[in-house]
Amino acid sequence: NGYPELSRMQPLGNDRQRQLHLVMLGFGAVNRAFCRLVATEEQRLLDEHGLVVRYHALIARHGAWEAALRAQDVARLADEVADGSVRLDGTSPPPSKVLAFAKPSVEEIRQILARTPADGVACVVEAIDVDYAEGEPAATYIADALQRGIHVVSANKGPVVHRRAHLLALASDKG
Repeated sequence: NGYPELSRMQPLGNDRQRQLHLVMLGFGAVNRAFCRLVATEEQRLLDEHGLVVRYHALIARHGAWEAALRAQDVARLADEVADGSVRLDGTSPPPSKVLAFAKPSVEEIRQILARTPADGVACVVEAIDVDYAEGEPAATYIADALQRGIHVVSANKGPVVHRRAHLLALASDKG
């Protein structure tokens, strides 16, 4: 596919650390499991690749938090959301590093993506409900991220089925 595997990337060493800004677009079981995995691999990402993991946003169906959260904090939050003791909808107090709360309309999510830092490495991890007849709204969010040069990982086929050529062109042009 032309992209280097993470395991084959050259180590940067701690003298060349870069931020890895993550945006979780969806905070259901799939993305919560991803967050737990990132937390277990956080030190290796730093040691071997010079990546300092920070979560820029957690976006769920009922609420979105813009933040500067560490991987361990988000893994703990994932467990609390899973057991029902915390909600992202504004009824639970957010962690201290949460900078803003929003009800996630399509436009608000697009604005959050537009505010995602592009320094270092940025990645949107998308796992939301989509309209499979159109691939939306995920296709729009993916295109917005790619337009800014932000990497995207998607758990959905809909955006690729309906907008493959456009998304590949954006990735090639901006990536």
